[in-house]
Amino acid sequence: VRPARRRDRGRAPVQTAERFGFNETPTLFNDEATEIIKPPASTIPEELPSDVEVGVSAIGQGEVLSTPLEMATISQTIAAGGVRSPTPIVTDPGLGPDAEPVRVTDEKTAATLRDLMIEVVRSGTGVPAALPGVEVAGKTGTAELGPKANAPPPAEGEEPEQELDAWFTAFAPAKSPEIAVAVMVVNADGGGGDVAGPIAREVFAAKLGG
Repeated sequence: VRPARRRDRGRAPVQTAERFGFNETPTLFNDEATEIIKPPASTIPEELPSDVEVGVSAIGQGEVLSTPLEMATISQTIAAGGVRSPTPIVTDPGLGPDAEPVRVTDEKTAATLRDLMIEVVRSGTGVPAALPGVEVAGKTGTAELGPKANAPPPAEGEEPEQELDAWFTAFAPAKSPEIAVAVMVVNADGGGGDVAGPIAREVFAAKLGG
C-alpha cells in the first residue's frame, strides 16, 4: 500500500504538467500533417519518485525538456484564467487541429500565479522586461546545460562555468491579456531576465506600444 501511495504522489505533479501540455504532441496541425511533420513534444519524466526530483523538475532542470511554444502556452494558460487553448499555426481550417481548450487549473490558482509573475517583472529577476505604461506578468529561466567547453578550469572550491540557455515567458497587459510570448536564447552570456527579458519587452512594445 505504501509504495502505491508514493507512486501516486510522484505522478501528481507530472499530471499537472501534462495538463499544461507536457508529454503531448503540440496542436499545430491536423493529425495527417502532424504525422508528416512530427513537431517535437515538451517532455517530463512519467513519474517523479522523490521530493528532490519534483523540486528539480519544477525549475526546469533534471530531465525536463521544453520548447518555446510550450512555455508561451503556459503563459497563455495563466493569462486565460487556467484554460489552455490549442496552438494552430495554419489559417486553413482543414489543416487545423481537432482540439478543444483544456481546463488546467482553477481561476483562483491562475490569478495567484499571475500576481506572482507580475512581481517577477515589477521587482524580481524579470525587471528588464518591464514596459512603461503596461503591466507585464512574466517568469525568467536559466537552464544549465553542463560545463562550458574551452572554459578555463575553475578555481579551487568553485563550480565550472556553465553553458546556459536564457528563457523568459510572459503575457501582457497582465490584467487584460492580449499577447503571450516566450523567448529562448541558446548559449547565452547571462540569465533569462537579463538576456531574454529585453527581447520580450521589444515584442510587447511592438504589439502594445510603450
